[in-house]
Amino acid sequence: MTTVVCDLGAPDADATLVDALATQGYAALRGHGVDNRVVAEMRDASFEFFDLPREEKARCEWIGTGVWRRWQPVFEGGDRFVDDSNVEWREWLEENLCPSAGGPDHPLNNWPPTPRRLRPAWEAYHAAMFALAASIVGRLAAELGIDPGVLGAWQDDQYSNLVANHYPAQLVAPKAGQVRVAPHRVVNPPLGAGEAGRRLSLVYFHHPDLETVVAPAVDGPRPQAPIRARDWIEQRQGRYQRDGISDLLG
Repeated sequence: MTTVVCDLGAPDADATLVDALATQGYAALRGHGVDNRVVAEMRDASFEFFDLPREEKARCEWIGTGVWRRWQPVFEGGDRFVDDSNVEWREWLEENLCPSAGGPDHPLNNWPPTPRRLRPAWEAYHAAMFALAASIVGRLAAELGIDPGVLGAWQDDQYSNLVANHYPAQLVAPKAGQVRVAPHRVVNPPLGAGEAGRRLSLVYFHHPDLETVVAPAVDGPRPQAPIRARDWIEQRQGRYQRDGISDLLG
C-alpha cells in the first residue's frame, strides 16, 4: 500500500487527509510548519541522553508502577518489561508536558540532570507537536462538519505523551524471533550493520483530555461501546505489562 503524502498547504489538503485516515489509517505530512532545527535539537539531545552510562540514566528511571514516564530500559528484560525470553531491543524516555497533565514541572516527569539541553529541546519539540495536533484536529473537524465546540478536549486540553524510542546498535545477532518492537513491527537491521543500525524514533501520542468519553461510529464494521480516554490508556498499559506483546496484537 502506497503511503499518502498530504501537503497541508495544498487547497485539497483536508479532504486528502480525511480520505487517507479513513482508508489507510495514516498519512505522511508536508507543509506542517515544524522547524527543522527544533527536530534536530530534539534528536541530538535525546541521543546524548541515551549515550549516558546506565547509572546516570537510572536517576530518572521509571519506578515500575503508575503512569509511564521517565526512562525505561526495556532491553534489560525483567518483571517490569513483559517477557525475559524475548525482550524488545529498545529503551525509551517518556514524558508528558501537557497542561492537562501538570505541565513540564510535574514531578512525575523527573527530568534527568544531564544533558542540560535535553529539557529545553523536549519542551520546544512538544510545543510544536501540541500545536500541530490541535491544528490537525480542527481541520479534520471542519472537513467532517463536526461541531467545533467539542474540540477543546482534543486541542488545548489534550493529554499527549512524548516518547523517544532508542534502538541501540545490534552488535550481536538477535535471538530467533526477537525484533526491536513487535506491535509496531520494528524489525532488526541487517546483520553486520553495526553502529549504522542504531535508530531513534520520536513519537507524539495524541489523546484527548482523560475524562473525555469517546464514542466510536455506530455503523462501523465492529461497533464498540463508548469508553473514557483514561480507561483506554490505562487498559493498554496494563495489558502490555500483564499479558505481554502477543496479547496486544490480538
